[in-house]
Amino acid sequence: MTGQGGLLAAQVDQELADLRQVSKTLSSVVTAHGLSRAVLDRFALLISRQHAELERIKGAADGWATLERLRPSTLEIEREALAFTQGVLLRESGLDDGIGEVAERLLEHLARQTGLDRGVLFSLAESQFISHTVGMVRGRFPDVGVWNLPVLAHELGHHVAQVLRHSDPQWRAETVPVLDYLRDEADVAESRDEELAYLHELFADVYATYVMGPAYPYCFMTLAARPDRVAAPSRTHPSWSRRVWTIEAAFCALGEGHDTAAAGYRALVAEIRKLAGEAADPLPPEGRELAAMQARAMVQLLAEHALPQARYGIPGRMRGVPVDAREPVELPDPATTVVDVVNAAWRWRMRRDRENWLADRVSRHALLLCALVKE
Repeated sequence: MTGQGGLLAAQVDQELADLRQVSKTLSSVVTAHGLSRAVLDRFALLISRQHAELERIKGAADGWATLERLRPSTLEIEREALAFTQGVLLRESGLDDGIGEVAERLLEHLARQTGLDRGVLFSLAESQFISHTVGMVRGRFPDVGVWNLPVLAHELGHHVAQVLRHSDPQWRAETVPVLDYLRDEADVAESRDEELAYLHELFADVYATYVMGPAYPYCFMTLAARPDRVAAPSRTHPSWSRRVWTIEAAFCALGEGHDTAAAGYRALVAEIRKLAGEAADPLPPEGRELAAMQARAMVQLLAEHALPQARYGIPGRMRGVPVDAREPVELPDPATTVVDVVNAAWRWRMRRDRENWLADRVSRHALLLCALVKE
């Protein structure tokens, strides 16, 4: 094997060998742990497409440039497969304290309630995020408690923005309502790309509030609070204050109307507003007005295009979930969801002593309750 053509073929063959090993590993993991074949199919589609693209390189005039273009996507598939495998093995070993199963059930519930055609996978990583390669949400390792579960809804919100289709079948194939709205809003900003990134984060916050109810603002403003960074947006995230007051505005918007669900939000508005005031400085009047306008528009988008049950209704059964560790591990209402349990745990935390040892006990108890949920 001589010449650049031989070198190119050798490197392409190595990429193909890596993809074959990924397929073999995933197949073994799925078979050994009795997982759904759908997981393997999702990866198989990506691997098959990448395999075909790589095969076409051999003999092509622009082979080296094409290989360089394809390598990042090959690497992303390999990373996703590794993350999925790590998550499965952590779960099977019991080292994740059951959080993997609970998180996956929560994500499946939210995807189903929202009306997504395809759900997402779950794994653990060094920080929370979503990768759109195979639609995998990462929880933060080594956090294996109930308290950060609402953040997964935020990561799912990024996926929802990309895939939620128009509710009218006439427009479903052509329109992605959330993306269209975010792009239109960003078009009027001085820095379009930066504002678009900010709006994606804000929508994910609004979605998490919409589907998780008070648990998300409780979680976000309590555990992620950075009052020292109130006026410091980054390249990809808006300022802390803008996020906090957008969440508060979304919560207020959910309290508008005369139905029972709205009344549940109105009853907690003062509490959420007080917490927001502790976690962030006030926005200037024009900033507060913008946050309220955008939050209301995002809530309306979800009301129009997600399934009606996506909006968390703060049901009375939430208050009856026995999250106190001294209570028996049983669910008095068979309709209880994982979202109910997470909200009940956060309601307990916001109303009682926040000492860590008590919070840890309640977290463990809540996870056991989540495991009993039948959906």
